[in-house]
This record gives sequence, C-alpha cells and structure tokens, in this order.
Amino acid sequence: MRGESEAEKIPWIPLIIGVVIICFIGPFWVYMEPPGAQNWYALGANACFLAVPLSPFLFITGAYLLGRFGLFKEKVSLRILTIAYAAGLAIAQVTSNATGIPSNIIQFFSDRWLNELSMKYVPWFVAPPENIAKQVLTGGPIPWADWVPTIIFWWSLWGIGALFYVSVGTIFRRGWIELERIPFPHTLVMHRVITIYTRPAPSLRERLGRAFIIGAILGILWELPLLLINLFPWFPDIYGWRTNTCGPGSHWITPDSPLAPVVGLAMFNKDPLTACIFYMAPLGTLLSTLIFTIIFIILMQVAWYMGYYTGIESISGCGRVWCGTISYRVGEPFKWDVFTSAGVGTGIALFYLILNWRYLAETIKAAVGKLSEARRSEIEKNEPIPYRTSYLLLLIALVLSIILWIIYGLSAAPIAVIILVGLINAIAETRTYGLVGFVAPAGSWFGYGPYKLVLGDGLDVKPPSVEWVRAFTWAHFTGQSAWMTGWGFPLISSLSSYKMADLTGTDSRSVFKVVLVSSILAPLVAVIGIIWAFYTFGATRLPGAGWISWSHILGRAWPENVVTRPAYKPWVPHYIAGIITAGLLTFLHARFLWFPLDPIGLLLATDGHALIEGIWTTILAAYILKSITLKIGGSKLYEEVGIPAVSGFIAGYLVMTFIGGLIFLVRFFVPF
Repeated sequence: MRGESEAEKIPWIPLIIGVVIICFIGPFWVYMEPPGAQNWYALGANACFLAVPLSPFLFITGAYLLGRFGLFKEKVSLRILTIAYAAGLAIAQVTSNATGIPSNIIQFFSDRWLNELSMKYVPWFVAPPENIAKQVLTGGPIPWADWVPTIIFWWSLWGIGALFYVSVGTIFRRGWIELERIPFPHTLVMHRVITIYTRPAPSLRERLGRAFIIGAILGILWELPLLLINLFPWFPDIYGWRTNTCGPGSHWITPDSPLAPVVGLAMFNKDPLTACIFYMAPLGTLLSTLIFTIIFIILMQVAWYMGYYTGIESISGCGRVWCGTISYRVGEPFKWDVFTSAGVGTGIALFYLILNWRYLAETIKAAVGKLSEARRSEIEKNEPIPYRTSYLLLLIALVLSIILWIIYGLSAAPIAVIILVGLINAIAETRTYGLVGFVAPAGSWFGYGPYKLVLGDGLDVKPPSVEWVRAFTWAHFTGQSAWMTGWGFPLISSLSSYKMADLTGTDSRSVFKVVLVSSILAPLVAVIGIIWAFYTFGATRLPGAGWISWSHILGRAWPENVVTRPAYKPWVPHYIAGIITAGLLTFLHARFLWFPLDPIGLLLATDGHALIEGIWTTILAAYILKSITLKIGGSKLYEEVGIPAVSGFIAGYLVMTFIGGLIFLVRFFVPF
C-alpha cells in the first residue's frame, strides 16, 4: 500500500449527495421513457449490451464544474475526477434499463396479483402482499411500514453482493491491472475526458484537441437524427432505423434478401458507436472473433445442407437467433446458447482461475502469513488493503450471503449453485467487457444449465417444490448478465475503477472506499426511488414500466415454461464440450504466440446477444481501422489521434444521451 501522500481526504459529502440524487431519480428516469428509448437515454448503461454508461460521465463533469466554481476544498485534479468516475460507475447498474434493479425487481411486485401462488413460492419479505403491492399501479399515499421488509431484503441482497464482488475485484486487481494490463475500453474513454478536464492549455480548442473535437461533432451529428425519430414520428428516418432494425442498431436479414440462403447470417450492426468501442480492443481478440465468425457461418451452412435448421432460411434475422426449435440458440446440432454462452463462458472463468493458480495461491499465502515479509510488502505496495483484509471481507460477505439464502428458505445445494454460477458468470463477463467493451456471455438465460444439473428440471413433481421455484427465481439473475441482471456488477465497476486509478496515478485505497460505499448505498436509494415513483405517478402512467405486467415466477421459474432453458434435451454434452473447448483455446493461445484463436473470440462470434446485435460487422470495421492506424503511424498515431477521435465520438453520444433523457423527462410532464 502506498505511503502518506495518499492520505488525502475524499469529498464524501458531495459524492454521497450525487449518489443519492442519481440513484433516486434513475429508476424514474427509465420508467418515464417510452419503450425503445430506454436503451439509449438511461442515466446508467446504454446501447444494449455495449453498456455505455452515462453516470460516470455525469459525475466526472459535475465534479469538474463544482471545482471550477470553487465548491471543492481541494482543486480539481486527476485524483478527484478518478474518485468521481468510481462513484459514477458504481451506481450505473441501478440506473439502467432491463437490469435487476430497477426492472426485474418489479416483476416480484406484480407476481402478487398476477400469480395466486406467489405468496407460497416467494417469501413475504421479497414483496408485500397483493393488497399493498397492487397499489403501485395507480399510486397514492406510501405505506412505508409495509414496504420496509422488501426494501431491507433487496438492499441486503445487492449490498452483500457488493461486498463480495468488490473483495474479489480487489484480489484480482494486481493481476488484471498491473500484470495483464487489460484495457477496459470504456474506462479509456473516460480517462480521455478526465485528461481534457485537467490538461493545462491556453484555449479550450487546444485542451480538447482536433481529433477529439472532430469525433465529438460526428458523435453528436450521428445521434441527433436518432433522437429526433424517437421524439417525432414524422421526422425522416435518415439511417433506416425504422426499417428492419433492432434497438442496438442491428439490421436483420429478411427472407427475401439475397443473403437469406446464407443461414449463418442473421444480423449486421450499423451503429458506429459500437465500432468506436471495439477500436480500443486488442487486435488479436478482434481477429479471433472474425475468424470464428467465418467458422460459424461455414458450420451453419454445412449443418443446413445436412438437414438441420430446415426452414431457417425463411425466417428473419432475429428469429434465426432466438425463435423456435431451429434457432441458433437451441437448435440441433450446435445449441449455441449451451455450447458457447454457458459452456465457453464457464470455461473462460474456470481456466482463468486454473492458469493463474500461482497468482491466487500467492495472495492466499500473503493473507495467512505464509509469505515472507519482503515479498508480501512488494505485492501489496499498490493494493488498497492487505490481502488478509480482502479475504476477510470476502469471507464475511460469503457468510452473510449464506445466512440470507437460508432465511429465504434454501438448503445447501441451491445456495452453492446461486453463489458459484454468479461468480463464474461475473468473472467471464468482466474479462470480456474489460478486453473488448461488450457484455458477454449474455445469451438467452444460459445460466439455467448448472441449476438443472444440480437441482433437476422440476418436471417430476406437480406442482413444483417450493425450494425448486425459489432457487430458479434467481437463475436469471445469476446466469444471464452480471452487468444487467445480477449483483455481480461490482466486479466490473471495481476493476474498471482500479484501471482508471492506474491510468491517473490515483491511490487505489480511495477508489476502493468510494466503490464499496457507493455500491452498497446505491441499491437502497434506488429501491426507495422505485417505490416513490410508483406511488407518486402510478405504474400505469409510466410508459417505461412495462415489466410490471410480467410474472417472474411463471416466466422464469416455472418448470414447464423453462423447458428450453438452456436448450432442449440433450444439452449436457454441448455444455461440457464448450468448457473443454474454452480450456483448449486458452492453453493454445497462452502457449503459442502465433496461435490467433482465443475463447473470447469464440464467445463474441456465437453468443446469443452478440449474434442478435450483429457485432461482427462493427468488429470488422474496428479491426480494419485500427490495423490501418497502426500500420500508418504506429502506436503514436493510435494514442494521439485514434483514441481521442473515438473517445470524442462516444463523448458526443453521451452528451446527446443526457439531452435526450432530459427531453423525455420534460415531455412526460409537458406532452408535446
């Protein structure tokens, strides 16, 4: 750990005020936007599974402006803006759309009146009884006393998760940030913004730099028409966004397209925002993804000629990926959701732990006092806390988590599954997000596989047992996406924040404190904000609160309704094959420098959400542009022109995201 120079105070008061304000209004900010707009104008993650967060940008800019007006005791510095980034990113999940909080949580409320078995299968403290829960539809005076148990449960679930995953992130910090130098593309963008805010320059133009200015202008010009078509149906659809295009900018192939006979083609992404993020990813990973995309297309075509996927050529792109028994996701012979999202995703995490056993063993030795004092001091010199403290916090979080699940009504087996599946998925996803800036694995509920391996498919008991339903209630949360649905997001936010600290030279101890406090405080404030928004406006008046019409039990935890999760039987061989393939690719890629394929490339080429968002086209564009940049001007041109240009584009996009959200907020109160 670093010396006395790091003992600077953290501006806790403005930070906590900022966290409380953004987390309180964040759910309402999402709820008041119409469907479709929520993926682009949230205070948290935007652009679907590209997950571009707005909140860090707001915190950094807010801290800068406060400093300029002299509202901070200390001068605006790299350290202050790094701390602001850490706080802003820590709260990004609970201010996003389609996340556990604020979206999935409300399905537990609606279950009380949509499903008469809800009180049997879901404990009383997860959601209030029907007569109270149903009040959120129309609003009225808030019976806070009836909601206290629910608030405490969800806060405990996410808060304990924060302690657990921040501890894991702290243990991984030195390996990921100092040894592997994982890039974290989204963090690189915000680092450019921080550099601009703190750079001494005689003029604003010189501070921003020509490349950043051009990129920002292009980002604003690109996003402006998209905002206008969301606001006004009459506005010309310049980019063809209303024609065969999904929300993240992925255009689907129609049955009458000349490309329809190529059964391995479904979508292609046309949003340059995606290419800007991928531009900052390692060339090797981009090339691996492109090679596996070609392999995927060939395999799908061969399988089609052999009689599989019959009729898929007459289905549009989205359906090819997701719909029916012949979709990429569950169709024979590949069952990509199982092989890739579940199997390869699991293998990425497992073989990372296996290949790095020496690193982990050394941290454990340091924690238990089995390492020499000299070596322990050396490896802990940049750590925020000693490894002993990290493992102690991890153990405390694990014990608290087990206690919470026992109170919830689960026994040892489902508790172990919930914890382990969540951890494995979070590790795999954080590595992918850290390398390329895209959330994967994020296939269609692939996490149900391990649950069924341990707990069975639930079809042999009618009605299903209480424990089976209670366990599977969390299969979607732990096995879909740590960024979006589960409580594993602090692993991403902590390591991203440690990356920023490394870039700016900020002490990791301050970052650790800010991430932990913000991550624990955020869910409490957000859940209170959700309840306030529903009672103040009524869920039926909020255009973005459509999740309130879902039954979580029937949709995601009822045996007959999750038969295809992760795929139709048999799927276990595909799952095992995916794990083995990931291990083989990991070994070969680490052993032979010339070997171009890695498991993350396979994951990005065939994961469910990667396919539905058609990212192969923007990965191709990013690979070509980055290769040209490095060929012409080397790393100097890349760092002085390439990174500023794409960072400017993304910053311009974020400006339009905030402006668009404000307009939708005004429009909710003053329709126009």
